[in-house]
Amino acid sequence: MYQKSVGIGKEYSFGVELEFSNAPLKRVEHALRESAIPYVYQLQHKSCHPTYEEWILDVDATVTKLIEHEFIGGELSSRVLFDQEEDWLELQRVCQLLKRERATCTSRTSTHITVDIARFRKSHYFFEALCKIICAYENDMNIFFMGDKFLLRKTKGDYAASMDYRLRRTLPFIEFDSWDFLNQILHNSNCFGLRDGISFYKLSKGLMEIRYPNGTLREETIQNNVNFVLKLLKAIEEEKFDIGYLDSLIEQDEKDLLFIYRIFHCIENPRRFQELVEMIGEGEDQSSFMGQYQKVLSSRNEKKTI
Repeated sequence: MYQKSVGIGKEYSFGVELEFSNAPLKRVEHALRESAIPYVYQLQHKSCHPTYEEWILDVDATVTKLIEHEFIGGELSSRVLFDQEEDWLELQRVCQLLKRERATCTSRTSTHITVDIARFRKSHYFFEALCKIICAYENDMNIFFMGDKFLLRKTKGDYAASMDYRLRRTLPFIEFDSWDFLNQILHNSNCFGLRDGISFYKLSKGLMEIRYPNGTLREETIQNNVNFVLKLLKAIEEEKFDIGYLDSLIEQDEKDLLFIYRIFHCIENPRRFQELVEMIGEGEDQSSFMGQYQKVLSSRNEKKTI
C-alpha cells in the first residue's frame, strides 16, 4: 500500500532516478509540462553539476535509442525529496505520468536511490557497519531490490556490481579505527565505485547512491525500496548492529562450502534476510520488506515449475 509517510520525516533527504524504455522523450516532456511538475529537459545533465531543485529528463546510455531522429527511452531524475506527503504524491504522479506515456521497464533499466549521508562522513562505526552489512546480507538484499519479480538485470554486473566477495578479501586489512579509514576503504577494497551496487562517487558532497534496484514504475515498489534504504541508515545511526555479530556471520559464511555458489547463483537465505528486516524495521515495515522479498522469490519458483 502506498503511504503518505514512512515515518522518517525530514531526517534524510533522498532522490530517485527512474530509467525507462519505449516512451519518446518529447512526449514525456510534453506530459510533464502539462502536469505542472517542475522539470527541465537537459541532455547530459550530470556534467552540468545540477542542484536537483526540479526533476531532470535526460537520455541514458543503457536504455535510450535514437529512432528516426527521436530519443526513445531515458531517465527522469527527481528533485531532492523528503519523507512527506507532498513529495510522495509528486513521485506517484510522475510514475503514473510515465505509465500513461507507455513507458516500460526492461531487463536493462534500473532505479537508483541517492541519500544524504553527510552526517556520517566522519563516523568510523557507520562505514564499518555498512561494509560488514554488505558482506553479511548483500545476496538477499539483491533479491529484495529486484522489486516486482525475479530478474537478473543484464546491466547489473556493469553498473551495479555486487561487492560482497571483494569486500571480504579486503576487510582484514582495513583499520576502521585509524584516521584514514575511509581512504583505506575506497582505495584498498576496489569497491563503492561508480559501477558498484553502492557508490560513494558523490561522497565529497555527502551523498551515497544505491544502484541495486531493478527498474520499476510501480510507485509502491519505489517507496518500499526507498523506505528500506532510509530505515537501514537509521538503524546504523542508532547503532543497532553489533560489529562482533556481523563478524561472526561473515566468518560463518566463509566456513560454508557452498557460500560462493550461493553468491554467484543468487541463492536466498530467508532467515538471514528476516533477521536484517527485524533489525531495521517495525510492524508494517517488516511486512512490506518481507512481502516484496517473498514476491520476488515466488516469481522465480513459478518459472521453475513451468
